[in-house]
Amino acid sequence: MLYYVGTLAPALGFFNLYFSRYSFVADHFQYLASTGLIALGAAAFSRWFGQHDVLAESVASLQTSQPARGVVVCVTLLLALTVLTWRQTGIYTDIETLWRATLATNPDCWMAQTSLGSHLLNTGRTDEALSHLQRAVDLRADGMTLDNLGSGLLAKGETPEAIAQFQRAVLIEPSYVSAHNNLGIALLRRGQRDEAAVHFQELATMRPDFAPAQNNLGTAMLQMGRIDAAAAAYQRALEIDPGFAEAGVNLARVAWLLATCPEASIRNGARAVDLAQRADRSTRGRNREVAHTLAAAYAETGRYDEAISTARRALAMVSPADTVAAELQAQLATYEARQPFHESEPCAGH
Repeated sequence: MLYYVGTLAPALGFFNLYFSRYSFVADHFQYLASTGLIALGAAAFSRWFGQHDVLAESVASLQTSQPARGVVVCVTLLLALTVLTWRQTGIYTDIETLWRATLATNPDCWMAQTSLGSHLLNTGRTDEALSHLQRAVDLRADGMTLDNLGSGLLAKGETPEAIAQFQRAVLIEPSYVSAHNNLGIALLRRGQRDEAAVHFQELATMRPDFAPAQNNLGTAMLQMGRIDAAAAAYQRALEIDPGFAEAGVNLARVAWLLATCPEASIRNGARAVDLAQRADRSTRGRNREVAHTLAAAYAETGRYDEAISTARRALAMVSPADTVAAELQAQLATYEARQPFHESEPCAGH
């Protein structure tokens, strides 16, 4: 019993352990501690069948019925444990089954509520997800649960309500990165670009190594027509995470603007080539949008042979039946005619 209590002691709340933030109880806390009780039970079982000195009594015991009874008890115990183990492993089939099993025995487990809600949200079951996410907030309103509820509301299109939850999360936990980021995204979706940019800038200062903040800051700047600031933010995101494909695609959109905008004062072919090449490297040359942007940038600088080969690479990434294939084919024809491609509509944000 001393062994059991001693090995269980670290999980009893006397020490400041990280997992206590989420739960004061868990089955696995007693796994190691149970070893002492199992050993005690095994010793009692052995003595019960007179096997405490196996070497001395092994020959004699063969002449009694004790071994037979021992085998029956052992086999029965083994079968019982096998069935119990089989039943227990069923709850680990997948993450949804685990959280539902947890809530079946402990419906007030806030972490299970918010985790199940987040999983349901990721699998497209928004309404059911919101019921669990709201329940988690009712049980414990902190940065995580409020941020998750806000994400659910945002997914359902209830942007003002989502913003309110993100703001509560940031107020409660000012350093909660995800809530800051999601608040900026929600504000951007609502058209509040200046406010969104402020949040992304604050987050970038708070977490200079957080690439999504720089990527989202770039999007806010691009929507505000601040092309240079957008390009700088996207490049910073790629410096932090060179394989950040989303930032690479966004950087290519800046390059597309610089290469194809009908307003000559905005076009800058050399700059477009530089940005598009960087975007192409970040996506390992496998992104159609980036490739066709690079082709347009090459054409803008008169590098038509490279524009043609790059446009063909972009065209090879789409099915001939795809609606964008005709658009790419038309652009390729323009480059083959030794002409740059320029949009007919005014540049977005200008």
